[in-house]
Amino acid sequence: AARRSVVIDHEQIPGFMEAMTMPFEVRDSSILDGIEKGQEVQFRLLVQGNHAWIASFQKESPAAGAQ
Repeated sequence: AARRSVVIDHEQIPGFMEAMTMPFEVRDSSILDGIEKGQEVQFRLLVQGNHAWIASFQKESPAAGAQ
């Protein structure tokens, strides 16, 4: 949180980037509160020109994707 970034192993973002593990900027570090290493999340990525940052997170429930 102090660095205002988070490393995420993410799926493909269609029309934007392939699946990869990379750091993302977080402009408001308070959105990291309650997020733990290894936790699955959904995130909202905002892109403006050459800059991209995560604006929000939503924690995935333990049953998410387990079908």
